[in-house]
Amino acid sequence: MKIRTSIVIVFAVLIVIFTLQNTEVVSVKLWFWEVNTSRALLIIASIAIGIFFGMLLPPLRRKCDEDYKKDNMSKPHSNTENSSE
Repeated sequence: MKIRTSIVIVFAVLIVIFTLQNTEVVSVKLWFWEVNTSRALLIIASIAIGIFFGMLLPPLRRKCDEDYKKDNMSKPHSNTENSSE
């Protein structure tokens, strides 16, 4: 069995154990909404949303950094703080 397959199997078993141990229903309230769901589903959904935004934001930040560098490279810098000396 390949190492990757072994890791996937172990991860799947851990997810099943986690889900079975966190079956309690919890209530989530946000403004006018109230949702009742299992604790495991809530935690897994929160992790998935975090991973999604974690993967989405670095490319956007790189694009903003590139635009910032491009804009600042084209403008000459003047040293106005030391002009009185």
